[in-house]
Amino acid sequence: MPFILGLILPAFFSSARAQGAAAMEQRLALEITNAAAPVMPAASQDQAIIMQHGAANEATATQRYGAGGASNLVMIEQAGAANITQVSQQGNGLRTTVQQRGTGNVAESELRGENLESLIQQNGEDNLVQQQVQGNDQRYVIQQDGVGNELRQVETTSTNRGYEVHQRGNGIRMTIVQGQAVP
Repeated sequence: MPFILGLILPAFFSSARAQGAAAMEQRLALEITNAAAPVMPAASQDQAIIMQHGAANEATATQRYGAGGASNLVMIEQAGAANITQVSQQGNGLRTTVQQRGTGNVAESELRGENLESLIQQNGEDNLVQQQVQGNDQRYVIQQDGVGNELRQVETTSTNRGYEVHQRGNGIRMTIVQGQAVP
């Protein structure tokens, strides 16, 4: 009997861990969907949705030549420390959503085109948002909560639908440069 239990118990616990991991993935997907998911029209072309949990993860998304409307969407959520997100989008009707929770995370994005939306949220310490935006008719929302966070943004934009920056905490730094060419 001990031999049979030795075979059954590890399989049972392995199955329970797999179910727990699946439940966590579903919870993260539900959080992203409820918190930040845009309503995408039926004509949406490309959607990249990335969820990562743990430390030192890296996510990179590149989308080119959006045709207009809300044609391309990048959504990235990372929970943990020392994660890196890099987003590059070019075209019209682009939407970027990045959510990071943890310490020492970096969100870099480069957006070029018309009718762009960027939402970046970071909760934790010593996080960095670095964004370059070129084009017209953009909307940005950048939120950082925690200690020692930094925002660096360079824009070459002539029209702007809206701009929001919320930084809460101690030791925060912000640099926004408008009207300069992006190399």
